[in-house]
Amino acid sequence: MVKLCAIFRKPVHPVAFLLSVFLIVSFPVHGEESSHVFSLGTETGFLYGTSYEISYNGTGSSQYISELQWHNAPLLFAGLSMEYAPRYPLEESGFFGKLAVKAGLPVTTGTIEDRDWLIPGVLTHYSSHDNRTRAALFVDLGGGFSLPLLDKLFLRLHFGLSYMYFDQEARDGYTQYDPANTYPYIPWNPAWPKVKHQGPGIGYAQHWFIIRPGLEFVYRVNRFSFSASVFAFPMVFAATADNHYKRDPPFLVETDLGGGWFFEPKGSVLFALNTHCTIGVTASYRYIDGARGDVILHEYYSYGTAASKGIDLMGAAYRAFEGALTFSYTF
Repeated sequence: MVKLCAIFRKPVHPVAFLLSVFLIVSFPVHGEESSHVFSLGTETGFLYGTSYEISYNGTGSSQYISELQWHNAPLLFAGLSMEYAPRYPLEESGFFGKLAVKAGLPVTTGTIEDRDWLIPGVLTHYSSHDNRTRAALFVDLGGGFSLPLLDKLFLRLHFGLSYMYFDQEARDGYTQYDPANTYPYIPWNPAWPKVKHQGPGIGYAQHWFIIRPGLEFVYRVNRFSFSASVFAFPMVFAATADNHYKRDPPFLVETDLGGGWFFEPKGSVLFALNTHCTIGVTASYRYIDGARGDVILHEYYSYGTAASKGIDLMGAAYRAFEGALTFSYTF
């Protein structure tokens, strides 16, 4: 986990290198017009969705023993992008590449709901807290090949990689447990008292690593460009860390997850203000499900730390709608 995160604390030398290369190849040589153009862009928007933290009832079981839903309703973000693409995609084929980086605003973004089924299939515990997003980062790096199809239509074949990072904290709120809260547990009752809590109770981090091939169709008419795309892959990778500060004893759960699948439809409408400036609106829905793997549990006692491992007991999922306003400048 630490190794995965460490790369984002180092200077982003590859980004500077790519920017230099794009700038060099984008400008005309000896007065000739380049076949490709380089664009810099900005975007601001919102994400509305949920990150899921799942505990299973046993190795190979599909039955939940616990689920935490970290809601972003919404998470506001802003970002930068750069793209290298054919100048006349309706007339000539060619390679393209794009790098986009977005960061979320570190504020309270919704609620986190925690449910336990300590009787198989029967809800026994429920709690709700404020979800404070301490950090959120989204990186999309990709490229591909562009092909003209019809008079005003061209196709883009994509292949890329995506990274998503969420660092979230459950604060305040309440728990709604059986007042006895001892084994044998009984089914949850909405009439149970809500016990208020103050301050942080749980910290949760998710790292998503996504392989992202896709198809995009772009239709251009006058100054408008309309695009529709879909990205999908039958496997995702994730690493998560769950820190329960106020449990007795406090504990940390670390996971390495794989499998599952990723699906993302996306659309955009762009309008060219002039030969250099373009504004637009984009919308997408990102769906990730089925990631699952092993867990290491660290329990902190006064006399030291106890660690144990569980096989195929944890999972994660993600579902979110995203909308943004964009602006780009083409050199």
